[in-house]
Amino acid sequence: MEDKTYTYVFYDILDKVLQLSENPSQFAEFLSHQIRELIGTRTVVIAIKTKTEQAEIFSVFPNRKKEWANQTEILQLAELSFHFEKIEILDKDITDKKIASLLQILNIEKTIAIPLIAANRTVGSILLLDIMDLYGIDSVINLLTRLSGVFALIIRNSVLYHNLEDQVAIRTEELKKRNNELIESELQLKSVNEELSLKIDNIEEINIKLEETKSRAEEKEEMAKIIAIDLNKAQSVAKVGSWKWYIQENRLFCSSEMYKIFGLSEDIFTGNLLEIMQQAIHPDDKDKADAAIHSVLEKGISVSLEYRIILPDGTIKVLWSETGELIKDKNSEPLILSAVVQDITERKKGEEELIKAKEKAEESDRLKTAFLQNMSHEIRTPMNAIIGFSGFLNKPELSDEKRKSFTKIIINNTNQLLSIVTDILTISAVETKQEKVNIQTVCINNIIVELLSIFKTQAYNKNISLFAKQQLTDKQSEIYTDNTKVTQILTNLITNALKFTHNGYIEFGYTLVETQNFASVVTETQNFAPVVAETQNFASLQQMQFYVKDTGIGISKDQQEKIFERFRQADMSITKKYGGTGLGLSISKGFSELLDGKIWVESEPNKGSTFYFSIPYNPVQNSEISKTKANKNRKTILVAEDEEFNFLLIEEMLINMDFTIIHAKEGKEAVEIFKSNPNIDLILMDIKMPFMDGHTAALIIKEIKPNLPIIAQSAYALEHEIENYRNNAFDDYIIKPINEAELKQKVLKYIENH
Repeated sequence: MEDKTYTYVFYDILDKVLQLSENPSQFAEFLSHQIRELIGTRTVVIAIKTKTEQAEIFSVFPNRKKEWANQTEILQLAELSFHFEKIEILDKDITDKKIASLLQILNIEKTIAIPLIAANRTVGSILLLDIMDLYGIDSVINLLTRLSGVFALIIRNSVLYHNLEDQVAIRTEELKKRNNELIESELQLKSVNEELSLKIDNIEEINIKLEETKSRAEEKEEMAKIIAIDLNKAQSVAKVGSWKWYIQENRLFCSSEMYKIFGLSEDIFTGNLLEIMQQAIHPDDKDKADAAIHSVLEKGISVSLEYRIILPDGTIKVLWSETGELIKDKNSEPLILSAVVQDITERKKGEEELIKAKEKAEESDRLKTAFLQNMSHEIRTPMNAIIGFSGFLNKPELSDEKRKSFTKIIINNTNQLLSIVTDILTISAVETKQEKVNIQTVCINNIIVELLSIFKTQAYNKNISLFAKQQLTDKQSEIYTDNTKVTQILTNLITNALKFTHNGYIEFGYTLVETQNFASVVTETQNFAPVVAETQNFASLQQMQFYVKDTGIGISKDQQEKIFERFRQADMSITKKYGGTGLGLSISKGFSELLDGKIWVESEPNKGSTFYFSIPYNPVQNSEISKTKANKNRKTILVAEDEEFNFLLIEEMLINMDFTIIHAKEGKEAVEIFKSNPNIDLILMDIKMPFMDGHTAALIIKEIKPNLPIIAQSAYALEHEIENYRNNAFDDYIIKPINEAELKQKVLKYIENH
């Protein structure tokens, strides 16, 4: 039998079942007969579930099997079927030994158990005992599945109604008994007023009938309300609404949940809901929604569809809808179309979150695997050298020169291995919150100078210029912080800059910046609360912002957040090309957060990167740092010097003279800075610089602004060389090593006259 035929059978059975729903016995007999016709079964038993969770026979078809159906094994089989969630086919080979045993005792080959579930509660079951043929059983089970919910509701209501009738009968008997007592009393008074007694009897009988009729009507009305409430609750919990469209009249009837799904209030809405539903469909889903409706109207078959809607407040929901079969009139024109609609927004979000979580977990596993593989390589490489060259040291014929060389190799690789182990222990301590902050007095300028001297040789070997910037004096740069952690962060950032920069320059240093407001600073500097309490509010409103700038390979925008995660580098190929554990930036991030600061990067691929991190500025001796903007008469000096230590020396000599000092690293840059800054009052120009020497740069500047004083600084000390510079583009000269008093005297001379 085709599914379409079973659909017609479904509606025929459903229509007849609904007609017989108020007559339990006829309903049961009709239902059993229909099921027996659909499935070749010998006996149909309908059992109901009592309050004590036991089975009670509701009906047996055919009637001659009633006595047989009341045996204990049938009741036990019914009780077991109460626990089923769907229709089950039972036979002697079933894995449930208890069911198999019962079927063996009953000598039944195959049985179908249909659980009757109403409002998520099992009210009974239908047992189709001794199935003769399972041909086409799937279609029949599908039909019975669709009908089982209706059967369950009717049987539950029938049981309730049956119990109600029993109660009414008991009450009637009580009333009759009471009436008989009254009659007996009236008989005793019959001699006094027999006519009155007869009238009272008639009135009592009429009242009883009226009360019974009223009670039945109220019970039926209440039952209908309960069913409607249960249906609305079920739809609300499942977020499932339903609608019925009378096509020829273009009228739409909807359940309460449909209004909720579309963000409307059923009580106050007076518009055309059909138009609202059509207008709410997401523009990208409108075509497929229209195509689905047209398909139903043309072909008359049920369709399901997933689509999105946009509510008046802009909220987007995802809905799933399935239509029933199209009902046509006698002229085969579309008449009625119904559908169920479910809000699956939360489910879709959950699915997306699961996918993201899965991808994140897979990415984490991949990164950990790559990290372990890389770590194995990073550890085995120095270990190979240590073990290998240690073995060579035992050879007596080894020369002293080779012994020293091998020893140096072993020491270098041991230090490399120690660095890797230290990184692993450090990141572990940071992530388990075991790392502690050691607050002490720290001179930031000393850290800058120390790092410059440490990395200067490495930069020189790679033909990269290395520069350092200091904004404050040594006294002003003395703050309360953790010396080790600040040094480690800068070391990590400079090491990375050297690793990923092949030409150009690297510049690092710090500036003093203002924070947004006092409250945010107090929150961000909680580790320094005892120190802040001893200083003025001015200092706590400032932060030291460190930076490391390079002209290296750069980092793409989408990787700039990820590189601070554990085991991460901007590109996995970087690990193979440049090496490293991928822990340096994670450690730096952890340290800056421990110091109540933050770390970030600004970068562009193939142009370079600038890494920043900030910490609270808590000076040891609090003194207000003068700001450039506060002194409009402040003079500006451009120092063109390619050697960073020489620039730091000049800056330190002039730092207390309240000048704005700008650093150019070679002649061409000095010219560019001069052109972009008309407020320069004096230039200190080194003669020997890369790309463009100081003499050429001075000639270009003098052509543009002849009156701008330029002082040459040079290691040349011969008289003719000195005179050559004085007469050619320079107003004066100063010989290296520079004398502080002489420098100040010449600077003041030209600054005051300019």
